[in-house]
Formats: sequence, C-alpha cells, structure tokens
Amino acid sequence: MATTVVPIFIAFDLACAIGTTAADRAAEQAWPVVDTLRHDPELAGQVRIGVFGLAGPGSYQEPPWASPDIDVSLDDVPPAGRTGRPYAAALDGLRALAALDAAAGPAGPPLMLLITDRQPADDWRTALDDLTRDRPDARLVPIWYAPASRTPPPLPAYPGDVSPRHLYGPEQLQPAAIALAMEHLDAVRDGGHRATGSRAPARRQLPSAQWSGASIPYSVGDPGNAASRVRPLPDPTDWDRPDTVLDGVCLVDDAGVPTLELRAASVRGLSHRYYGTVRQDDYAFRCTTDNRYLVAVVSDGVSNSRLSHRAATLIARDGAATVAAILDRGAEPATLDWAGIARELTDRVIRLGEQVIHRTPDAGPLGCREAAAHLAATALFAVVGTQARGDDVEAHVFSIGDSTAWVLRDGGRWQAQQRLTKVGEAVASASVAAIPLQRPDVEPPVQIRLSAADVLVLMTDGVGDPLGDGTGAVGRFLAETWRRPPVALAFAAQVDFARKSHDDDRTVLAVWRAERHVD
Repeated sequence: MATTVVPIFIAFDLACAIGTTAADRAAEQAWPVVDTLRHDPELAGQVRIGVFGLAGPGSYQEPPWASPDIDVSLDDVPPAGRTGRPYAAALDGLRALAALDAAAGPAGPPLMLLITDRQPADDWRTALDDLTRDRPDARLVPIWYAPASRTPPPLPAYPGDVSPRHLYGPEQLQPAAIALAMEHLDAVRDGGHRATGSRAPARRQLPSAQWSGASIPYSVGDPGNAASRVRPLPDPTDWDRPDTVLDGVCLVDDAGVPTLELRAASVRGLSHRYYGTVRQDDYAFRCTTDNRYLVAVVSDGVSNSRLSHRAATLIARDGAATVAAILDRGAEPATLDWAGIARELTDRVIRLGEQVIHRTPDAGPLGCREAAAHLAATALFAVVGTQARGDDVEAHVFSIGDSTAWVLRDGGRWQAQQRLTKVGEAVASASVAAIPLQRPDVEPPVQIRLSAADVLVLMTDGVGDPLGDGTGAVGRFLAETWRRPPVALAFAAQVDFARKSHDDDRTVLAVWRAERHVD
C-alpha cells in the first residue's frame, strides 16, 4: 500500500525580516519543529518540508539553518504581483511552495503554517482566494505571533474553515507548531483528508506518548543580550542559598474546603547570576492555627548590604510567624500594631548582626545604622482572610520599603496598593525604607476587599519596576498569564521573564480565591 506523503510548509511573515534579531529568535523556534518532523523514525518518508521567510517585501529567503532538512525552497523566487503587501506575499509564497511540491509526486493535503506579527495587507483576501482555489485541500493555520512589546493585532475575519491561533512570544511557537503538525498527520492517516493522486492510507495510530509537557523561558519585549548569554555562577560564600525557590499550594479551612490558591517564587536576577552572588530576596507564608487567616511576607535585601539576604530571610520567616502568633492570640488584622512589629523585627536583625558582622572587641553595642550597612531589607506583609464576608474576602497590607502590593482586578486591570512615583516612565517605585528602621515613622496599613475574580500580588521591585503602573507590556503579560493560578514551575518561569535592563532578583507571591481554580 502506498504511503501518503504530507507536505508541511512554514512561512515567516514578520515585520522585521529574517536576519534580524527578533525574527531570528522566532525562526530558531521552528528549527526543532523541522528537526522532529524530518528525523522522527515514525515519520520517515512521510513528510515534505518547505520553510521560508520574507526578506523584506521583495524576495523570499530560506532561513540559513533549514537548508539540509527542507525539500522545497523558494530561494530566488520573487513574490508574484504583491511585493508591496507582505502578508499577501506570504500567502503567495505558500501557494508557490504547493505548486513546486506538486511536481515532486503524489501527496496528501498540505499543512500551511503562516507565522505573522503584522496587520494583514488590504489585498490579503485575494491572495487567500488564489491559494484556496489552487489547493482547496490545504489546511491553512495563521499563527499570530504577538510580541509582548506591542498590543497584539486583532484576528481578522477568516473563512470558517481557517482557524487562526494567537501566541504570546516566540517561545510558544515550537509546541504549537508540533501539535498542529501531529494533529494534521493524524487526520490524514485517519482518513479525515483524501490524498491527491494516490489512495488514502489505512488508519495508522501514532505510538502512545511516553511523556508530555514543556518548559520554556519567557521574555517581554526585547530580552536583551544577557538573557541568553549569562552563565549562572554559584556564590562560593553561601553554597546552601538556592538560586530559585517556589511554592504552589491550595489552602483549606478546618472542614477541608479549599479557600485560597497561593503561588510564590523567588528567583535570582541576571546580575547576581553573572557575578556569582546570592539571591537577596525571600518570602514566607503560613496560616493561623484556626485557618482563618493567611499571613504572607515578601522581603528584598538592600543591594549594597553584603548580608542583606540574611536579613530578608529573617524578616520574611520571623515576620510571618510573629504576625500569625499575634492573630492566634485573638487579635484582629485591623488592630495589629504594625509599628511595634517593625520594631521587633528591627531588634531581631540587630541581634543577628551581632552574630554575623565581624567587629573589633571594643566596638561597643551594635547600632541600627551600622547593622543596616550589612543587614537591611524591605518588608511587605499581607494578612488575607480565608472566610468571605458576603462575596468578598478582606486583606490588610503593610509595607516598609519599595516592595509593592497590587490587586489584579477582573478584566486585567492592575491596581497598586501603595503610592507609586515615576508613573509614566519605564520604571516606577515606591518610597524607599528598610528594616532595621532608622526612623520610627511607618506608613499606615491598607485594607483591601477582594472579589472572587481578583488576585492579590505581592512583589519586590525586580518585578515592580518593569511592571511600572501596570498598563504596559509587562502588565499585559502578567495579567494574561495570571488570570488563573498556573502550576508552580510555570509561575516561577513567568516571574523570571527576560526584559532588557531589568536584571534584579525577582520575588512574587500571589493569592487567588480557590473558586477561580477550575481544572
């Protein structure tokens, strides 16, 4: 019985031509697709592959890595008639690939993946009509690659048999393209398509998958060179300090009913990875013994304090334990003495300093200012009720320093819970302070009501600075990925997104109402 060969064509219609950094990053994601389709023994002799990009509006270009593994090439073939309309020219290129491929012998219906990041040209429908007239059996899937640096283009109104996909960044291309290719091959094998010029093959099942899943780095806009070039070095002064820590838990009440979903991650920044210095951020959380309240703390070690990571860990862990113990004794969140809690943590940091700071025997008592030169960190507390009052739960937030609390409201709107400065610039930050406190005044706590659709997000400035006021590219990215609680590993990867000029440690702790988590 004849084996049906299935053509798979991949076209890159990017606003930046193949050969520039952004397009190369997208094209590099297609290489594993081509490699898998070409070398998988189950697919041997069953696919014919064509790949091209638009090198400006006037010519097609084969990506340099594709030459050994593609069967159909458009090199030196000019776009026919629509050189000023790149999107239409890409459709023309797919039609030209199909025509060239037809000369190679009988084949099944082609799969055409059109990866684009631009608005369609005015005459794209004419080009689509030409394509579907010549190859009515083709399956066209436009993949809208939407870099996070720009607002994603709206999906145009395609005919009913064309189902576009929307991706958020080039790293999502590989798993999407592989899934589409395998789905198309399955359909051909199952008789969902009829081959042109040959008999349809008997049904043949792919072997059962032995594994599934993916792990991909995230980037928002221009990731900068460091994202791909930095080789993380350990800190030989503290081998036991992890590069990354993360948590993903569901909190329950005394009856075992889920109340809150929590995700947290603390990730060493590119700068500390490059120089081989420790992660200075930390976080901690715990529930009161009656499970009525979640206490969460995020802390950011002050960069110029050599042992600030020790302060951050103490503030996060002791701070969470201290607040939970006070609540267990019957206090209400609204009556907590936050100034007293800050003074207690200041005393504990100074006591830690007496143990770890090298001083002369006659130095005298360790003062707040000297301790802060070695051990200083911000403190951001949240006390979240687990029992709804009406439709909402209450949260109380207290902050010392530039770590900030946000509420991601339903619909993707970020609402800051502290006053931000530099709003409208690339970086926004709150007023700077740290523990140990060198002045007694602290900002009053903030009371928040969270609906079932809201997300409370605590973050250090490693994420807060690129987030800005929440309306830019980073805000759109995080709002989209955190609409629902992701798995913990994915959450950590999202916290670790690459963005040029932002290389600080990243720590985020986010809380969802459990009712939002639908599997």
